[in-house]
Amino acid sequence: MLHRQLTTDGPTRYLWLLSNGVAQGFTKLNRRCYVPTNPTQVGLELEKIQFLKTATGQGSGSALMTEFIAQATRWAKPFVWLDVLKTNEAGRRMYERGGFVVVGEIPFSTDNHDVGMWVMKKEVS
Repeated sequence: MLHRQLTTDGPTRYLWLLSNGVAQGFTKLNRRCYVPTNPTQVGLELEKIQFLKTATGQGSGSALMTEFIAQATRWAKPFVWLDVLKTNEAGRRMYERGGFVVVGEIPFSTDNHDVGMWVMKKEVS
């Protein structure tokens, strides 16, 4: 069974996905962040989501997504936004299944490649 735990200090929050008391993954949320493609909009940023390899493909992403959307509602945030590497097709598809849509793109490069990132957003009702 999966359980969620929320840290309670500061503007940055972490949601931990636990199974039998062992962390399987987490998300890092920033409570008040401007969308890089539209700096007049402020919402809840999903900065990071990570899982153990053994926790992938078991609904862990969906479980955490459900929880951080519920948290956005509790915090009265109008939307959740994130950025995802353009090369991360599986991640983009997961977010799209959760109701996120691409609202823009931002440049991102490494020493060797210009990759780019999609900015995605989900309205919270």
